[in-house]
Amino acid sequence: MAEELGAPNTRGALVNQMSRDSDAFAAGLRPGDIIITFNSRTVEDASAFMRMLGDSKAGTAARIEIRRESRRLELTIPITRTRRTPR
Repeated sequence: MAEELGAPNTRGALVNQMSRDSDAFAAGLRPGDIIITFNSRTVEDASAFMRMLGDSKAGTAARIEIRRESRRLELTIPITRTRRTPR
């Protein structure tokens, strides 16, 4: 899959899906992007990314580096609380 996406290795967290009304989408993150750094820390895999995100304080912003179609881009993503859907 990494080769298919133009990535040089298997490190990072692939964005599979996301809500178009999310703050991350508004900040420029898209499905198919591979998150490779989070606040200058290397993202080894999706689990590592989720830990980094979970350790972040709501109301702040994270600087992420992504790979999109063989290009590297930097985005600033707001850290917000998870919106839960009522059951």
